[in-house]
Amino acid sequence: IASNSKNYIAGLRYSINPQLTFSGSTGITDISTGGRGKLINANLDYLGERYSVSFTAGRNSSPSDIGQFQESDSIAANYNYLVSDKSSVGADFFISKNNASVNNFNINGANVENKSMRFGGYYARELTPSLQMRVSVSAQQNKSDNQKADGEVVGLFFTYNTPEF
Repeated sequence: IASNSKNYIAGLRYSINPQLTFSGSTGITDISTGGRGKLINANLDYLGERYSVSFTAGRNSSPSDIGQFQESDSIAANYNYLVSDKSSVGADFFISKNNASVNNFNINGANVENKSMRFGGYYARELTPSLQMRVSVSAQQNKSDNQKADGEVVGLFFTYNTPEF
């Protein structure tokens, strides 16, 4: 069964003071196979002289499985400190919980709950005005019913920006 979804969202952005900004949105997801879910997101950003902090919380609904839908709740936090004009360090945290209605050949009408948590740190450096490098380390844990998976990820990323593009 194929399904389509349409999102109807309204939001706002409000500067509390020059350093602190709040943004939020709310809405609904209308799924063609009969489901309707909530969309809620809130974000709080603080920008200091050499650092920034961001907190985000939200709920999202999306199509899942055969004619069903999934609801996801998440919370995230990020801290970034500018070490110099060309480099920064930071940490981030993310936790989510997903509830999916499953209706397939093996499981009929069951709810499946998944939980995921990630914590990480990074170092970023501008190598040239167009080329940035980022080294990151993170630990992640995923749980679903009676199953659990843990892992650590080390990453090296290069980003090239074309200012004329």
